Amino acid sequence: MDKVGQGGQWIAASLVENGSFLLSLVSALLTALGILLALSGVIAYIRVKSAARAIAVEEARNTAQAIAEKAANDYLRLKSRL
Repeated sequence: MDKVGQGGQWIAASLVENGSFLLSLVSALLTALGILLALSGVIAYIRVKSAARAIAVEEARNTAQAIAEKAANDYLRLKSRL
């Protein structure tokens, strides 16, 4: 085989090897990106859940306070009539 043919084979083999390496590198990077996106989603879910819990607790506290104030006012109003 002449030198040009050997050089062509070497270039083709090099491209195949480098292509495989680049493909595996891109695959690893995409996997890492997928893992980061999944972790980001989990963190966002935890933050939203925590914020929703805090809002629910605050609303429950406000509702309980409003009910207690209304009950106290109704009791005082009824007591003043007697």
